[in-house]
Formats: sequence, structure tokens, C-alpha cells
Amino acid sequence: MAYSAGIRIIWHNGHARGYYDNERRVISLRNGMSDREARSTLAHELGHALHGDTPTPDPVLHARQERRANEFAARLLIDPAELAVAEAAYGADTFTLARELDVSPHLIDTFRATVRTR
Repeated sequence: MAYSAGIRIIWHNGHARGYYDNERRVISLRNGMSDREARSTLAHELGHALHGDTPTPDPVLHARQERRANEFAARLLIDPAELAVAEAAYGADTFTLARELDVSPHLIDTFRATVRTR
């Protein structure tokens, strides 16, 4: 998806799990993350990229961009039917479901709070 949109993916050392640079059309992911963390972070940053988000000092706009990127990632990575099967098999524990679906726990919470309710 990133390649099709003309977005390069690179790796960095540092604190942020990931970031998107709209000017350079680059997503950077932190070295050393688990596959699940990298997959979830990449999906989140793709959300920023595909919406053309740029850093902003406006806290309201920043929160809106983050929420939209989280919802994009949750929709991209979580299949509602697969989540339902996992919940039937393992219960409602967020961390267990995240492991089963290979996503971050935050994306499970985002899916439940926003995507599933629409």
C-alpha cells in the first residue's frame, strides 16, 4: 500500500515508534520493535500518509489526526469476523485478542470504541 502511494519506508533509532514525513513522503519505523508493534505502527503511519497529515502545534487538530490514523489502522488490520471469532474463543481480554490478531492492544481498543460502533 505504501509503495503504491509512493511512500518510502525507512528505519530509525530513537524514541518514537514511528513518524510520517509528508514533505519527503517517508514513513520511519523504530528499529527493535516486535513484528506486531511494527505492523500496527506502520498501519497508523499509513493513515497519516494517505491523509497528507503534517505536524501541527494545534492540539485539537493533532488529536484529530491521531484519532483518524488510529481508526484507519484498526480498519486496515482488524477483520470484524476474525475479531468475533477470537472473542468467542478467548473472551474479551484486550491483550489476548491483540496477540491473536497480531495487532497492538491500542488498535483493539480503537476498533471497539469507534469502528465497531459505526
